[in-house]
Amino acid sequence: MIISFSGLDGSGKTTHADLSEAHLRILGLECRRRHAIKGSLAYFFTHSVVGKVSSKAKESAESGLREKKGLKFSALSFIKKTLLLADIFYFNLRYGAYKNRKGKALISDRYFYDELVQLKYLGLAGRRYLEFYSSLIIPPDVAFYLRAEPSEAFARKREYDERYFGSKNVLYDGLKNETGTIIEVPSGTIKYRQGIIAGHIDGCIKENK
Repeated sequence: MIISFSGLDGSGKTTHADLSEAHLRILGLECRRRHAIKGSLAYFFTHSVVGKVSSKAKESAESGLREKKGLKFSALSFIKKTLLLADIFYFNLRYGAYKNRKGKALISDRYFYDELVQLKYLGLAGRRYLEFYSSLIIPPDVAFYLRAEPSEAFARKREYDERYFGSKNVLYDGLKNETGTIIEVPSGTIKYRQGIIAGHIDGCIKENK
């Protein structure tokens, strides 16, 4: 099975991915872990390729790939969109078999849904690219959207301003409504949220038996 965690920076994705992995191992499932950013080709490009040139070049590339200013018409825009497509093709080839798999689970800290939100936020891609990209996404067996109020996320991630979180919140809400399959986990204590998450995961395991 594929389990994904999406949401704003600071919404608790890594925390609940960790807890869910521990929960699955207790149930006897074999787990693999994937971090959608650190395991991406864009990350490899900026750290292992550009980073070898200079640390300043790496910082410039990272900034260019994540910020709105000057990105839409730059070469980095083309590079980012190309790398995103390569990432999703690679994922589908390597991890696609985990879909509906009994006894094995892939937990993804962030997913391609988060990349869709980022593309829309940056205004990098047109309708045709977004539709094509969306068509390639393997729907997880269980997909979670960890809800976080912009002020709450801002308090945890001060490197972004509150408007950034507000804009992205709207995009995540829209994506959840578009797919109709993403499970929203409301704000609350870690124990409360993990109870909701574990319940959905257990339900999915029972369905696949």
